[in-house]
Amino acid sequence: MENKKFCWGMLVMVLVFGMAVIGCDDGSNSSKPGLLDGTWNKSPYQLIISGTGWTMKYSGTNYSKGTGTINETATTFTVITTHAWQNNNAWVAIPQGQSLYTATVQYNLSGNTLTLSNNTNETNMPMNGTWTK
Repeated sequence: MENKKFCWGMLVMVLVFGMAVIGCDDGSNSSKPGLLDGTWNKSPYQLIISGTGWTMKYSGTNYSKGTGTINETATTFTVITTHAWQNNNAWVAIPQGQSLYTATVQYNLSGNTLTLSNNTNETNMPMNGTWTK
């Protein structure tokens, strides 16, 4: 009888430990740099995403670039413009703390199709719509 109580106690301990390990949330927002990596096209624009960086082109000419954060849980992509392309064919850095444009967009990724919507700054960052690889 004592042996059965010990076995049941061990089983309960193992189950409690297993549930604690499996059920724990790490509290992150599931940010996944690289999730949207690739060259995305929506004529006349091209959006190139690599890790936490991005570059936007207009008709093949550099337009702007910066950093991006992907929140997989909320399915949002937040972009901060850090550089703008000038007529003298050079990137010009935006002074730190003075982002040219910041935008947050909802994304839906399905194979080679990326749909961006609800852009908070569509006038300056034309990202809404369907982009394809």
